[in-house]
Amino acid sequence: MDTQRPPAALRLRARRYRFVGPDLLDPRLHVALVVVTLQVLGQTFLHFDISIAQILVAVATCAVIECTITLRREHLIAWPSSALLTGNGVAFVLRIPGTRHGDWWSLRGGWIFAAVAAISLLSKYLIRVDGRPLFNPSNFGLVVCFLVLGSRRVDPLDFWWVRPGVGLTLALTVIIVGGVLLAWRVKMLGLIASFWTTYAAALGVLALRGHCITARWHIGPVCDGYFWWILVTSPEVLVFAFFMITDPKTAPRGRIARRVYGATIALVFVALAAPQRTEFATKVALLGALGLVCAARPLLERLLPEAGPEADRFGTLVGFGERVRDDGHRKSRSIAAARLRLVAVVAVAVVAYTAIVVGAGTPAATSGVTPVAAAPAVPAHCADTATIPTQPRPLATGAAPPTVNVRDAIDVATRIGLREATQIVRDVTNDLAIAAVAIEHRDAVLASSVARFPWLDNLISTICSATGPLVAATYHLTAATVIVAKRTTGQVFPEIDVELRGVVHETTFTRSNTPRRLADHARRYLNTLVVTKAGGHWLICGNRSDPRTAACVTTT
Repeated sequence: MDTQRPPAALRLRARRYRFVGPDLLDPRLHVALVVVTLQVLGQTFLHFDISIAQILVAVATCAVIECTITLRREHLIAWPSSALLTGNGVAFVLRIPGTRHGDWWSLRGGWIFAAVAAISLLSKYLIRVDGRPLFNPSNFGLVVCFLVLGSRRVDPLDFWWVRPGVGLTLALTVIIVGGVLLAWRVKMLGLIASFWTTYAAALGVLALRGHCITARWHIGPVCDGYFWWILVTSPEVLVFAFFMITDPKTAPRGRIARRVYGATIALVFVALAAPQRTEFATKVALLGALGLVCAARPLLERLLPEAGPEADRFGTLVGFGERVRDDGHRKSRSIAAARLRLVAVVAVAVVAYTAIVVGAGTPAATSGVTPVAAAPAVPAHCADTATIPTQPRPLATGAAPPTVNVRDAIDVATRIGLREATQIVRDVTNDLAIAAVAIEHRDAVLASSVARFPWLDNLISTICSATGPLVAATYHLTAATVIVAKRTTGQVFPEIDVELRGVVHETTFTRSNTPRRLADHARRYLNTLVVTKAGGHWLICGNRSDPRTAACVTTT
């Protein structure tokens, strides 16, 4: 007697639809479990700026579309494993500026999550080559989203999530352990190793050229060795390596092709990242690199050995461990052809990478500071015979340094300790003293060495004005508190506030070639200045008490 239970079914109108539930051995459930775990950590320890409602919108959109397509095509109600993975992938990376951690049910930008999720899932059905999706679905939708909407309307998840601690340790453990187990199951360890080694080496070349980017989680530009270390150890890049490029349906099938595929993604990313100066553009370059290489995957599979044959072994292809025929002759013809194609592919990739990185990376090596921190030109009618200082900045002396305290914020990755805070206060004290000298001597060029806009614009306007007296201030500060202001949306430097207390002596001068002192006035001083780092110094760029210069406008 046959005791096997019939498959579950659901009757809608006059038609019977078979139901297929989730397969516990499906690798997609493995990936989904890791991503959901990271989402939970993001809502607890990591303080991700995304709401539960936004996540549900992306996941539900993909699930509804996939179930509808499956129902119409196969008359089947199936558990949407692939759709849930795609929706989770979109929600994991996509961010809407203005959404804050703790806004659990915010639907801010909900239509964007729904649209990106729909584009991602539909690409799997509409863009196909040889019966397979050409692009990784979530990667395709995210690249389209970031390129079309730009950094003012959307953001990717940051390269660096949080300061080292329990949350980051848990996240890295989940990513690495889950990623290695998955790669072993789907036989992708070689692909990941190829990507990672090439990625670290190529990125090292870019870092050695002095490449810098701005990032909202970092105070000042991320440059040189620190830039390399952040991107090599980034948990976001680890997720990309373990769970995005290893998609079996969009990765090549051959062993050699997979290794070349991984290395090519790394080279294309670094080549695309070389001219970029923001974290937003660099993250889009990473996702875009996968999209470009996916588009070239059919060509790679035709140029490189197919899965299974003799030539699809690295040792055989490079000349080690070749098998010998019974007649004593090697299978030289097919293997030699495969070697030539492999050499050609690698040579083209390396030459293209070198040309782009050397060419595009040169400006980064000479910039020293980001465009945000660069000083504006001094108006021609105001510039005197002085030149921009080439020596170290003049220092203020005489007054005893104020007592320094630090008030830190939890959502900025770089920590300001007492030593760094003392340096900030020392630089700001010098900035104020030098600004007073610049005002007294009407030296706009000197002023540009101690300030950045909008505070510099106001300072130069005061110096260059044709009428009215000039007021120069001397500060005797007793206390200073350095505050890491909460970061704003988009690719913006975190603002550092310096709250100053003490006494200010204001001296009024006539505006003439030989200034004459008109009056002196002393009063209590309590003010909060905004500073930014440029050229190794902390410079004043805003004044919280003045609406015209209340914040440093540094969006890129």
